[in-house]
Amino acid sequence: MPIGIIVNELVTNSLKYAFTDERNGIIEIDIRNDGAEVIATVADNGVGCVKEPKGVGSTLVHLMANQLHGAVYREDANPGCRVVLRLPREN
Repeated sequence: MPIGIIVNELVTNSLKYAFTDERNGIIEIDIRNDGAEVIATVADNGVGCVKEPKGVGSTLVHLMANQLHGAVYREDANPGCRVVLRLPREN
């Protein structure tokens, strides 16, 4: 369930901030299990990443990832932004 909340928040952020000029765009979601980790990626082809996001949604994503002993990374997708969530698998 927490992964779903995090992914929902990342998609919401893409919808709110990536396509500011009302143009159409693409948001891609990928969730995979690589054995030791669950990796969730949300990427868009919008205006790019904010260098240091400070909104409530971004704070929520980082807090939830920390609670799950995971990490969140932002990457420039050229064009757009890619956010990668890495969580250790439960045994």
